[in-house]
Amino acid sequence: MRFRDTFGILSDEERAAIEDLLEKYKGHLSIPQIAEGIQKALENARRLFEDAAVLASSGRLARSMALLIATMEETGKVSVLASMGRIPKDNQKLWADAWESFRKHQHKSTWSFVGTYPDEARACPALLAIAAGQQLTLAEVCERLRQYGLYVDFHASEKRWLSPQEVSSEDVDRWRDRAEIALARAEGCAELGLFSERAIELQREVYCDFNNARPRRKDTRPDDVERALEDGPRLATTYFRRLVEEGILPAETDLNILGVPLNELMRDTDLAGESEEATDSST
Repeated sequence: MRFRDTFGILSDEERAAIEDLLEKYKGHLSIPQIAEGIQKALENARRLFEDAAVLASSGRLARSMALLIATMEETGKVSVLASMGRIPKDNQKLWADAWESFRKHQHKSTWSFVGTYPDEARACPALLAIAAGQQLTLAEVCERLRQYGLYVDFHASEKRWLSPQEVSSEDVDRWRDRAEIALARAEGCAELGLFSERAIELQREVYCDFNNARPRRKDTRPDDVERALEDGPRLATTYFRRLVEEGILPAETDLNILGVPLNELMRDTDLAGESEEATDSST
């Protein structure tokens, strides 16, 4: 990105440093880079959460709330990065979409809020998609509240000044609860090895063909959404079966996939495989 030094007050080195800082990467990430990014995002989200607790204990409620909302966004980056593992290396249109999600607070916030939904909500992908879409429309409110925790502003409808001093302990408690659930889920996935390099590589193997045919977000049509909802459960089942087969994830792991316990999912998969074999042998 070219930076214009209108008054000529910067040295060549300073201009170059500013251009480097303003440049936004939009290209491909390797599997190791994705895994490293997830680790760093998780570590930073945990530190933000801990800093928020320190501020709350010191009576700095507004700043604490702002950091808790930032914790949610940083946790949302983990899901965005993990989804990058599914993008084919040369599909630049999808990489551009992914980086937009990585940098926009609306998308990061939505991903983290989806992480707070109970397992039962994942049993119906169509309803989960509707809920995520609704959350995306509310994400701007989250960013507005984060700024409210930092800056004085004027309320449009009430015609009065808003001050961070108005943030209550109840406000902080609500955001702490949300951040704690989202962060714990992401950290739990990391502990299970779901963000290891091999697990991310398996995502790319399983989802590569599907994503190669997927349009950019702005070009998505209703039939593309229907296809995703139809293919998503099948691909998820294949992916977790591969994780179990390779020993990354024990079959008895206490984990729900689309609302189904992993051990039941694997049993259903085995039964389906046996049925196919029986059909093949009879023909």
